[in-house]
Order: sequence, then C-alpha cells, then structure tokens
Amino acid sequence: ADGWSAEQVAGWLGTLGYPQYKEAFTVNQIDGARLRRIDASKLAKLGVQDFSHVTAIAKAIRDQFGLEAPNAGKSIADIAFRPLRNG
Repeated sequence: ADGWSAEQVAGWLGTLGYPQYKEAFTVNQIDGARLRRIDASKLAKLGVQDFSHVTAIAKAIRDQFGLEAPNAGKSIADIAFRPLRNG
C-alpha cells in the first residue's frame, strides 16, 4: 500500500464503501505513503465528518499498514522519569 498512487487509494476507499471521499483524497494527492500518516484528525480536514466514517476509515488505514491503535489512556506521565545528573 505504501506504493499506491492517489488513484489507487481512492479506489481502495471505494471498496471500503466510501466512494464519496474519493475526490477529496485524489485532489489532496493522498497516495499510499501519505495514507499511512492519515489519522482521525486529518480525515476530518479531508471532509470526512461522519464520526462512524472517521472511525471506520482510520481503522482500515491502521489495518492496511499494520499500525497500532492509538491508546487514549496512555499519558506522557507514563514515561519513565530519570533525573538529570549534574557534573
């Protein structure tokens, strides 16, 4: 999928059942490499406003590329803290 053209990405959207977004993805030149970086917030900017469409397309992108689902429960505070050493 990384090597897909914008037209191939648009075709993939159609197979998912969302042909109404094909033009927006093509006009914005969303090819396979760019598709990998699309998340829910970027989908909204591309005109995908229906929440169920956003979640379904975002999941399909993650599945296509084998990406991990975002963990909303994870906090920056969960990162191990190591104090800086002076000297």
